[in-house]
This record gives sequence, C-alpha cells and structure tokens, in this order.
Amino acid sequence: MYYISNNLSKKEIKDSFGVEYNALDFKGSVFLNGFSFPKTPVIMDENPDVAVLGDWGLIPF
Repeated sequence: MYYISNNLSKKEIKDSFGVEYNALDFKGSVFLNGFSFPKTPVIMDENPDVAVLGDWGLIPF
C-alpha cells in the first residue's frame, strides 16, 4: 500500500482520540502518497495526550 487516508478535521481528531491537537498546517486528504512524505497527525508514546505532525512515507529499497 502506497497511500493512506486521513481527512479528519482538527476537531474530529481531538474528539475521536481525546488529545490536544493544535497543528495549523495539516491539510487532510483521502489519498496521501507515501512517496511524497506528507505530514500527518501522530500520537507518540512519550506524550499520548497530544497529537503532533509527523512525516509518513515510504522509501523504496
């Protein structure tokens, strides 16, 4: 799979996952291509109460 889908709004991310999320530059999309390394909201183990923008992508071997 080379694509993911994340078209949730900022409010939907907060409500669905119960986290703080204040990233202003995330633009959701139905198809995010793994080879373009899009930024997507992620919840990390170090601070599970906050969603941050992280790079998602694929690197061909």
